Amino acid sequence: MYSDTRWYQLLQSENPNYLEVVKAYEEYFKTHELVKSPEIREYKNWLKTVGTNFDAQGNLLTSQSYKDDLAILEREQ
Repeated sequence: MYSDTRWYQLLQSENPNYLEVVKAYEEYFKTHELVKSPEIREYKNWLKTVGTNFDAQGNLLTSQSYKDDLAILEREQ
């Protein structure tokens, strides 16, 4: 149903950017009716999985990048 939409294609990309996906999703549903679908369910599950594990630019943090960020913060203190 939504597989051709920009927000879903961004979500399916190799390295989805949190802020870009959310913005595209919100923009799309400003002008389209939300109908329950597997794509919507996948988006909502993705939001739960990602939680707050993204940086200020919306890049998802992997375990290693999270550890690198912590190391930088510790050095700066």
